[in-house]
Amino acid sequence: MNPVIGEFASSSFYSEYPLVSSEVDVASKQPNLGGLYNDRPIAWINLDKNQYGTEEGGISKSRKGEAERILKEVKRVFSKNAHKTIGIISFYRKQSELIRDLAKRELTDSQIERVSIGTVDAFQGKEFDVVFLSCVRANKHDLNDRRHRVGHIDDASRLCVSFTRARQLMVGVGD
Repeated sequence: MNPVIGEFASSSFYSEYPLVSSEVDVASKQPNLGGLYNDRPIAWINLDKNQYGTEEGGISKSRKGEAERILKEVKRVFSKNAHKTIGIISFYRKQSELIRDLAKRELTDSQIERVSIGTVDAFQGKEFDVVFLSCVRANKHDLNDRRHRVGHIDDASRLCVSFTRARQLMVGVGD
């Protein structure tokens, strides 16, 4: 993976057993997307709940505005390089299904072949050039009630899997 992603994962999740990226071919791990995300390997797209809506659902959650924006970003990546492989990871099955349904309408067949969509648990051991992490949670819960406010994002092992699937670019998307 890109050394910046590796160093972030190492310091955040593997402090006892740091990842070594000194032997990584850095040139092959660059996103090279013509300035998208300021040519950085880690990016965040903030989707404020007041503009993109709040989450919906019970145990499994979804957020339509976020799903639509992720697919817009996927198209932007493909417009710069149609050969990238893209993973779209969510912590919620309902969001993964929503993104998959929208992708069938929004993406071409050749693009769909280069995109994998699923929950974090389904991505263990897989790698993609670009990963979009759909955080989903956007609610009005009391800021002191962390579990209800952020949900599965509070699980370090799931975050670790999410962040370490990207070879070149990791984009978090959420409120």
